[in-house]
Amino acid sequence: MKKPLALLVGVILLNYAPVCCGQVGEVMRRAQEKAQKAKKASDIYKPWTPDQEHAIGEAASAKLVHIFGKQAGTSPITSEFLTPKL
Repeated sequence: MKKPLALLVGVILLNYAPVCCGQVGEVMRRAQEKAQKAKKASDIYKPWTPDQEHAIGEAASAKLVHIFGKQAGTSPITSEFLTPKL
């Protein structure tokens, strides 16, 4: 009596094994996604090194120069506008 029962339990477990593996795979995938989001969040709030800060500043200034063009020293308010004409 015990052998057929053990055999039946074994067959049932083997029958549901693919379903369980599929669910475990889904759980593992979700856990991996959450771990990646947590790492991303920790990288966002980590302070920058001076080299990173300098590189970001240079990239931002290069982008502004590209957008507005190099206009150093060409202010619309010059000395001729500031001095009263007599």
